Amino acid sequence: MQIKKIQLLILTTVLLATTTSWAQKMVPSTRSECTRKCNSTLLKTQKFGGELTKIRDAIAKETDPEKLKELRQKEKEELERATEKVADACEEICQHNPD
Repeated sequence: MQIKKIQLLILTTVLLATTTSWAQKMVPSTRSECTRKCNSTLLKTQKFGGELTKIRDAIAKETDPEKLKELRQKEKEELERATEKVADACEEICQHNPD
């Protein structure tokens, strides 16, 4: 039992040292780079892009031209809403990155 505790302590120390040295070598990205990466990543997530995916699936299945027109309008509105929410979230996430 004592040996396992020592092994765990050694492993934890090595991992901590490795992670710390890796983090010290990281260079913070610029605010614009952070925002660009954030926007492209968050829009793909279920939280922000989930409803958009549902609408696009409905468009693919729909054949009625009137319904398609409504769905395309709904898709446009949802894309604008999701894009705005993502932009707000990314602005907050990246606000402390250097210009």
